[in-house]
Amino acid sequence: IQYHLTNELSSFYFDVSKDILYCDSTDSLKVKQTQTTLYYILDTYRHILTPVLPVLLQEVWNHLPTQWKSKQTSKFDSDSIMGLKIPNFKNIDTLENDTEHFAKIKLPILRLFQREQQQVSKTITKSSQLKVVLHVNASENKLLLDNNELADILQVSFVEVFNTEASVFDQLPHEMIEIGSEKVKMSLVESPLYKCPRCWKHTSEVEDSLCHRCDDVVTHSHL
Repeated sequence: IQYHLTNELSSFYFDVSKDILYCDSTDSLKVKQTQTTLYYILDTYRHILTPVLPVLLQEVWNHLPTQWKSKQTSKFDSDSIMGLKIPNFKNIDTLENDTEHFAKIKLPILRLFQREQQQVSKTITKSSQLKVVLHVNASENKLLLDNNELADILQVSFVEVFNTEASVFDQLPHEMIEIGSEKVKMSLVESPLYKCPRCWKHTSEVEDSLCHRCDDVVTHSHL
């Protein structure tokens, strides 16, 4: 439990989630998906830790929004964590496919990024300063990569994916990994854009100005 909390939630998923929750529009699909995932994480740990820390978990449960608990039923008091059902994920049709896709495609790219990042100039201190360029040795990209989603996972400014011919691909001086039948190389370069003062990613075209995403969120939030 401690390993999962520290290494997979705190140092990875929560870091990825912060940018989405803080900077995206509150009514965006991505925010709602992230909030839903966080709820399922909490509900799972509620079930695991209640026998050990019932008072602490009850206090946490008390602070949940009422609508988040509306589908939960308890054998005892409606606001009590005692007697709540075991979390059930069987009704999430895409869960198994999404998990498999992450493990087979996105996780190898994340690990490759972590290795490549060690070679980056010491003047670049944060991943948000980086642009990631992925080279796929194929005439057609069968990995179905979402550039924005990859940028969120890697916590970089943006990601570009190119289908690169074999003659050019072989000359690239970077580590190669194989994902299924595809060969992939990655290069990290400093983003040519400016730091956005709101999200801190280097995605702004004008110095000291908001990037397109933040400008859109701020503009619509005042309507």
